[in-house]
Parts: sequence; C-alpha cells; structure tokens
Amino acid sequence: MNFNIRNLFKTAALSFASLFILAGVAFPVTYFISNNGNDANNGTSPSYPWRTINKLNSMMSAFRPGDFVLFERGGYFVGQVNINASGSGDEPLTFGAYGEGANPVLSGSLPVRTWNALSGGIYTADTDTAVRNLFCNFRQMIIARYPNSGYLRVKQSLKGSKTGFFDNGLNQPENFWKGATAYVRTNNWTIEYSRVKGFRKGTVLLEQAFNYDIEKDWGYFFDNKLNLLDTLNEWYYEDNGNSKGKLYIKPPSGINPSQAFIEASFISIGFYSGTNLRNVTIRDLNITNQSDYGIYFVGRNRDVRIVNCTFQGQVKSGIFMPDVNYGNEILNCRFNNINGEGIYLIGSRRCAIKNCIFTNIGMVPGYGTNGTAFGMSALVGLKSDSVYISENYINKVGHDGINVIGKGNLIEKNVLKEILLYLNDGGGIKSYGETVSGTVWRNNFVSDVRGNLAGTPSGNRLLSYGLYPDAGCRDMLVENNTAENCSGAGIFLYEGCFNNVIRNNTCYNNPLSIKFRVDKKNSTGNTVSGNLFTGAGNNQFAVRLIAPSQGFVPAVFEKNRYSFPNNELAFQYELPGKLEEFNLADWVTVIKGNEKNSIMLSGEEYSYPRIFRNMSGDTLNYLLDAKSDFMDAGRKKVYGSVQLMPWSSSVLFSSIPVENYSTLEVMSSDYSFGRRQVRSVSESRWMVVSAKNVTSGISLKAPEGFEISFEPERNYSKTLSYVPASKKEDKLIYIRFSPGDEKTYYGFIEISSGSQQRLLRVSGSSR
Repeated sequence: MNFNIRNLFKTAALSFASLFILAGVAFPVTYFISNNGNDANNGTSPSYPWRTINKLNSMMSAFRPGDFVLFERGGYFVGQVNINASGSGDEPLTFGAYGEGANPVLSGSLPVRTWNALSGGIYTADTDTAVRNLFCNFRQMIIARYPNSGYLRVKQSLKGSKTGFFDNGLNQPENFWKGATAYVRTNNWTIEYSRVKGFRKGTVLLEQAFNYDIEKDWGYFFDNKLNLLDTLNEWYYEDNGNSKGKLYIKPPSGINPSQAFIEASFISIGFYSGTNLRNVTIRDLNITNQSDYGIYFVGRNRDVRIVNCTFQGQVKSGIFMPDVNYGNEILNCRFNNINGEGIYLIGSRRCAIKNCIFTNIGMVPGYGTNGTAFGMSALVGLKSDSVYISENYINKVGHDGINVIGKGNLIEKNVLKEILLYLNDGGGIKSYGETVSGTVWRNNFVSDVRGNLAGTPSGNRLLSYGLYPDAGCRDMLVENNTAENCSGAGIFLYEGCFNNVIRNNTCYNNPLSIKFRVDKKNSTGNTVSGNLFTGAGNNQFAVRLIAPSQGFVPAVFEKNRYSFPNNELAFQYELPGKLEEFNLADWVTVIKGNEKNSIMLSGEEYSYPRIFRNMSGDTLNYLLDAKSDFMDAGRKKVYGSVQLMPWSSSVLFSSIPVENYSTLEVMSSDYSFGRRQVRSVSESRWMVVSAKNVTSGISLKAPEGFEISFEPERNYSKTLSYVPASKKEDKLIYIRFSPGDEKTYYGFIEISSGSQQRLLRVSGSSR
C-alpha cells in the first residue's frame, strides 16, 4: 500500500480548517509583497507574492483582524498605502516586513537617471511626474532662491499686512517675482510662505494671506524661479503641464548627476487613512522622501502602533494625526532630516512616544508646515492629554524639541541637545496655555538651546529656554531635570502661570538659571525649591523677575542652592528701563521674605564647577581627577569617584581649573530584548555615546549573544572603534540580540576610551 504521511497531515489540516470556516471562524492570512512578485499572484505565500502597492490597495477590503501584510526586506516600493481596514481586540492588522536584510523602503521618490549638461554647471532631465523635493546622494537639495543665504528686509507693511509687503530694494521688472514663493519671518517663532500673485515697483502681493502680520524690518527671501539657479546644491522644477516637466540642478561640487543617485519626490504620503482605524500596527519599515507626510491618519484612530520604523526626507511631518486618537504608541522609531515636524499630534489621549530618535528636524528655514506656531519642531502634541513621552533622543532641531499642550502629560528621561537652531522664542521642552495642568516634566536633560535672530529686527533678544512653561501653565511639576548652556535661561515661566512646583532641578552654565515674567497677567502660587542653580562663567545670574511695576513675587523660593563664583549679585529685578541686581540677603527683602532657607555657595572653593550626568537606567560611577580636590553642593568633600543615580546629574566643585577636560557619557535604557529564537536577530535598539574632548579613540565591545553597529540594519559585529570627528560629538550606536544557543544571555556592552569606561546592561533569552 502506497502511504504518504505528508498528504495525510495536509488532508487533516484542510478538513480541520474547513470545520472552522463552516463555523464562521476565519484564520488570519499573511500577504507578501516583493519586487520580484507578480500582481496576478494570490499573494499568500513568499513564493507567490504581489509586486505593487497598487495591488495592495485594491485588496484592502479583504483584510481582516489578525492578518499580516509584509514587504520583503531589501525591497524598494514606491507608492501610497491607503488603509481602510482595521484589527480588533487582540488581533491587530499588521503591516510589516519579512525575509532577511535591511528593512523594506516605502518611498515617495523615484531615481532620476538621464541628465544632460547645460552651461554654467547646470544639468537638466525630463520627468513624467511633478517633482516637489530632490535628493542627491541622500542629501536634500535647496530650491533655487534669492538671496542664496540669509534674508532681505521688509521696508514697509501694506494696508493688508498679511497679504503683501514693500521693499524699495526690489527693482526688477513688473511681475518678475510672480509665481515665485515668498518666505517671510513674520515673528520669532514662524516663517510663513506663499506664492507671489503680483509684483510692481517693490510691492509684493501674495496669493495666500499669512496667519501673522508682515511687519517692517523682518526678513524674507524668494525661491522657485529658474533664473535664481546659480549656486551649488540648488534645483528647480519646470512644470510643462499634464504632470510632465523638466528638472534643473546645480549639483554639489565634483558630482556628475549621471553618476550620482538622485531621487525626485512626487508622492505625498506613505501611509494614509481617512477612516477611524482600530488596532493597526505598522512596523519594521523605512518610510522615506514623501513630499508631505510619512504617515497621515485622519479620523478617530485607536490603538495604532508604529514600531521600529524609520522616517526620513518628509517635507511636512514624519507622522501627522490631526484628529482625536486614543491609546496610540510610537516606539523605537527614527526620525531624520524632516523639514517640518518629526511627530505632529492633535487631540491625543493616553498615547505613548518612547525610545525614539529625532535628528535634523526643521533644519531648512521656511520649509515644512506653513503658518503654524509649532513648525520645525521635533515632537508636537496639541490638545493632548495623558501623553507619555519617555527616553527619546532629540538632537539638532530648528524650533522646539518637545511641545505638548494639554492635561496630565508625563515627559521624562528624554535627552535634548542643540535645539532652537533657526527660530526664536521656544525651548527644549515647552508647553503653553490655560489648558495645561497636571503635567509632569522630570529627569530630562536639555542642553544648548540657542535661538536664532536671523531675519528679525535689530534689538531683538534671544528667547531660548531649556524648560519653558509658557503663559497660562498651571499645576505642573517640573523636577529633577538638568538644563545647561541655554542662551536665554535654564527655566522660564511666562505670565499667568499658577501653582507650579519647580523642584530639585539643576541649571548649569546658563545666563539665567530661572526667569519669571509678567506683562499683563500675574503669576502666583508657584514654588521653587531644592534646586541647584550654578554659574560657570561671567555675567550669569540665578533669578530674574521681570514686571511692569514693583511687587511682582511669582513664587516662594525655598532651600535652593546658588553658586555663582563670578557674581555675588546673582538676583535681578527688571522694570521698564531699569534693571537692579542684589545679593541673597537683599533679595530676601526685595521679594518680601519669599526666599527661605536657601544658601549661596561662595568662596574660592566654588570657583571651578563641573557637571556630571547619568543619562541611563543604571547607577553610574565617575572617576575623579586625582590632581584635584572635589566638593559637592552640600559642602562635603568627595574622594575618588562620584556615584550618580539613574537619570540624574551632579555638580562638583574642583579645587583647580580643569580646562578641556574629557568626558565620556552614554544615553541608554536598560535593554532587555526578551525572547528570541536561536539564530534569529531582534529589531535594533540604540544608544548614544557622547564624547567631549576625547582624542584617543573610543572602543565598544558587545557580550555574547549581542552585536553592535553604526547603522540600524547592517554591518553588525562584536566590536566597534572610532575617533570622534570633533571636540564635542554624539555617536549613535545600534544593538541587536542574536542568540546562537538555547540559553539565557546577560552582560554589558563595554564603552571605553583611555581610563574612562561605561557599561550598558543588556539581556535576552532563547529558551
């Protein structure tokens, strides 16, 4: 008897499945999409995948809770995914990846390959799509503009000051600027833009009215005219109708476009939904170069999870959800080179954003979203309550780092560096308005909030703050944060701020540690207690109160420690046209006894402060320089080393000046990778190695079962080494779990340079 046991099991399985189908129970289905697929396939096997996003969209109504839609790793897919299906309960509808290699790319651009040389170093290519952004070797090019850098100045406002302006320096022929785009810095925190509808004798009229008035002496520039194409890295698109046109580029020095990788963006959105999504997961995808948004979900979305995705090259936002949404999570994602916002949420409830990276957000002035007070920021949440933002790394942002407005939000353990690089009047972490209450900011590290006055009138001041509860914030708790090297103040509370508690924070090396200001609406009931406010240079102050008249006492100051070795008169009271400075004893009188039990650390022993930071989830020990004696802010000697609790900082005072001292810091969390199958790899996690004045090189070594890389998806190894490219550099390092045997893995990633060593705890299991 010829007996085939494989067929027997197959027949039994089919019969079993048939019983479930007859009972009305459907099994989840996995669909596959590959560059080597065919849209005529059924798509339910890696051997018979679909090929295009168009096919995927045509099948969307067939997807059910628990289904998976998977793109092949290493693939490159161009198009917009339109989601109108959902999951339910514990069965999400999942869009993700399969196979090995780099995560699949969902792109809004296509390569442009055929270029012809013109005179003046300009090249041109025909296109059959309207182009809205251009990249050369993964670097964004700039639309041809005038002037090539900086701003011109508005000489006079018009009667309709939102719709035009006058500049007698514009002497071009009538309608020369018609069809160009005008960008105007309408205030400290916004650059607005509109097409020009008319031009005559220095008067520029706009097609679209701005949100803010255009005022004299503020800056502007034009772009998007072919005759402005005169500088390296510029480009222009000429629309010939029917979505066809010509591209022009003046490429970077030494690059021939025919031999470069040039991508033209023409698709607006990566993932779009106009329905009320439920239980949808998007994971393990690289979403790149969309001309508007990476993900744009309209509707009341609930339990949407976005995990381990990369967003890069979007003109407006990486993720934009403009309607009320509940329980959404954005986890372990990377946002890079986005012109508008990394994440822009409106009406979020009980949402979480955790372990994400934001780098180079809002770094092209005027590009991105238009007419908003929050453009060019890394993370924005408006009308959002009970949002949890934790353990994110944010570096190089044109406007605010984190700006969330609403009730009961928790922002903790985030690291923010180099913020407010192109706008002004903002902060590392900011909130605004009377709807803000019950929010907690704690254990965050904010540094180098700069502000930018380019295109603003002369006499304008830097308004750049580490922690910024703006007008109307109330009942907030701001504790255990570290704010340093901010051009305005470490902490600033504007008018109408009530009953906020500012405690146990460290402000180091800021012109002002904390500032309160009232113009029209008073601030009262605030508490400033247990903080360490330390100056490290000249002309630095502990407190400044600004008011239109005498008697402004916005807070009770209690048990603070002030250290300003170069300035005993560290307390300021500013009235219109008058600024007075006081020592601590006189300050107590000025604010009517509302400074209590605080101390001024004065004397030579406090002349050389140095800050130590622990931006990780483990207790950390720093070895101290044996050549120096150290004392803490509690006036106790510190010997040998200083121990820092997780997510904390400490200022010690050295007995000798230590210039150009080197530091090696790590930003990380405790990395438990959970369970993985033997000989599989996990998704990548990340850490940041921060080096200052390190010249001897940095080495990293991973323990058994783990690998590290400078890239999130490739080139993993057991060891890495590099020499920092500058005196102050942050380096992203990626980690993954790759068990070889069936056992539990536990160890430390070792980061070392000379005598300095840091350890990052990692664990995982393949049992």
